[in-house]
Amino acid sequence: MNKGFPAGNARPYWVLAAVVTVLAVAFAVRLRWSPDFGVHAATVERLRESLTHPGNPLVDEDGPSPYYSPYPLLLALIARVTGLSAVTVLAMAGPVVIVVLLWGLRAFVRTLTDRPRAPVLALVFVLVLWGVQPRVWSGFFSLWALPFVTAFPSTLALALTLLLWAGLSRTLDAPARWPRHLGLGLLGALVALVHPVTTAMAGLGALALVAVRARHLPRTAWLGLAAAAGLAVAAITAWPYYSFTGLLSASHELWYCCSRARPSWWRSGGSPAGTRWVGPGPPSRWPASSRSPSSCPVPWPAAMSR
Repeated sequence: MNKGFPAGNARPYWVLAAVVTVLAVAFAVRLRWSPDFGVHAATVERLRESLTHPGNPLVDEDGPSPYYSPYPLLLALIARVTGLSAVTVLAMAGPVVIVVLLWGLRAFVRTLTDRPRAPVLALVFVLVLWGVQPRVWSGFFSLWALPFVTAFPSTLALALTLLLWAGLSRTLDAPARWPRHLGLGLLGALVALVHPVTTAMAGLGALALVAVRARHLPRTAWLGLAAAAGLAVAAITAWPYYSFTGLLSASHELWYCCSRARPSWWRSGGSPAGTRWVGPGPPSRWPASSRSPSSCPVPWPAAMSR
């Protein structure tokens, strides 16, 4: 483990990072719309209109929504203060998210090795290792997805996860300090609230980082980790806009519902002409509530028409 973070030659990484940032700015100026972008813009707009009773961003009704995370809340506050539209603020957030991602990637790689080329190679592989025809999908970060996903919560959650792992490594390799542990707890809660799906990856990575050091951790470090975990759970539970535990309990039925809306190439296991179903069962075995079209999320234009 690299405990000292030797400086090395960071210039190649920051040159490449600057190029990626310029691309992100260009994509923000020449906005490429996608259905997911509309959903997130609608979320910011609902919060911009009302912070206390925003309603559901997908349908015209009241109720909680997991889209209401600290990220769109911050963007909505900026929109209210500046008078900018939700679309403009969300587009402007894209390059900022990319900068955080680039910072987090280098910070985490430096905890693994002090070789100066390692962060550069890591960034190159993150961008192009998916191949020349990757799935342009939220959570599949790549060079080809960059025009669409820069401002998405999944991208921000990935950036925060890298910072979480880097901070956890540094904290475990240094004398125990309670402020650092508590900061990790808040950062972990932020990842979970911003993009709950990323929580699994962030948690598994954190467990791996702890596991490789478990034999040498003092008692104070374990107490700090317990405090961090407790603070994360408390912060997630206290979030007023939606119930994280309720989201987990409803995820099974939601999976059935959203499976119906997936493109045929996804349902067929990646082959447009295939017939193999990769879900847990045929439609006849789905819950009755998920067989109803009205139970599935509506397209984003309906959310934007409010």
